Amino acid sequence: MANLQDYLGTLVASVNQARVLADIESANIAEQYAQHRLLKHFSIPRMKMQNVEFTIPVAIDHVETTEPRDYQPIDNKDFVSKAYDELTNVYQVRSFDRTSSLQLRKMLYMEADLLETRLKAGENIQVALQQFSDKVSGQALEIKTPSLSTSTSTSASASASTLAGATSKKAKAAKEATTISRDAMSQKILTRLQPEVKAKEMQRNIENANVIVEASRLREQKTENMVFIKMTVLEESMEWHTIENEDGTSRSTLSPE
Repeated sequence: MANLQDYLGTLVASVNQARVLADIESANIAEQYAQHRLLKHFSIPRMKMQNVEFTIPVAIDHVETTEPRDYQPIDNKDFVSKAYDELTNVYQVRSFDRTSSLQLRKMLYMEADLLETRLKAGENIQVALQQFSDKVSGQALEIKTPSLSTSTSTSASASASTLAGATSKKAKAAKEATTISRDAMSQKILTRLQPEVKAKEMQRNIENANVIVEASRLREQKTENMVFIKMTVLEESMEWHTIENEDGTSRSTLSPE
């Protein structure tokens, strides 16, 4: 078993060493040519590798996984917008009055920020989202459906129209409170928002993977565990250049050939 990046690095280093051996052999040949009365007029044979292609079969044995650096479980703006839309659907209205709308949006943004913080901390998505939906439902009912007063006016001067109007408002509020339950609202919000939450996907660091490279062990591996790596090594030689300065001194620099 070998680390993938170490294994590939060793292959590249081996190609470099092959070039070194080839150059040493070229130097030995040059010396022989120089001593021969005819060969000294011939060009010195020298092997140069333009590119080397590898097709490397390996089997992945273990891959290191890490948490994503920038995990964004929800898009706050879009998340709040969908939650607000679901509240309008529950109440069967196109929009809320200005005061209720501002209160609802402020509450939703605060709860969405808290939800995002909890999810980033690693809390279970289903549990955190359920608690978010329950809390939002309870606060939405408080904002949109005020609690009914049980006190009655005993003033003899109260007009019949006022009593009738108060009775009508109480009846409407009572009907609204009974038809929209906290649990039903919570479930609707949960169902609407669940697809909007992204799970934390662990990152697989393939460069740090441990791989099986031995031929005897590769023959024992299943086909689905095999990976064929295609790699091309391009040669870029370096050579020394000597530069003479104005004062007569010289300096050597290493630069691409």
